[in-house]
Amino acid sequence: CRPQCLWIGCSECSVSPALMTGAASGELLVHRNLGNLAYEEDAGLSAILELALATFRVPDIVVCGHVGCVAMDLAMNEQPQGCIDQWLSPLIELATEYDDELGAMTNQDSRRARLCELNVEHQVWNLARACAKRRGAAAHEFNCSIHGWMFQFSTHRIMDLGITVHGSVGTNGNRRY
Repeated sequence: CRPQCLWIGCSECSVSPALMTGAASGELLVHRNLGNLAYEEDAGLSAILELALATFRVPDIVVCGHVGCVAMDLAMNEQPQGCIDQWLSPLIELATEYDDELGAMTNQDSRRARLCELNVEHQVWNLARACAKRRGAAAHEFNCSIHGWMFQFSTHRIMDLGITVHGSVGTNGNRRY
């Protein structure tokens, strides 16, 4: 079976992507890491992205965060965490960038969920730029859609965050919400 989707999810999420989606064996190409981060310096992500785009030509890429993600707590934590901080540095920067919005929320679960949503959106755009570079600097095109989703444990459902990038991506991007 040829994968139809590259799934980028969080390694500490206890539910498998196949179970979340009902996908059959072989339908998903899966890459997981703490915080479902997607940045080009990650050699593992670069390799799986190349495999997905060049070899399998997947039509869809999904970045899926999840409610209750420990990476969100760690990114907002003031205490140094060693190598976790190094890995989560893009997420820590994102939390700092949105500090006013997140700080105005009185509920920790709401802050964590909002940071998770912001992170998914940010990772979708990171992937869009990475895909555009792989397809050629002149054309800035890729032939897949990148979606931002979030898994909710309480309902066992995936929420489509309405973040989809597809087609041509230039300097300003191509957003569809």
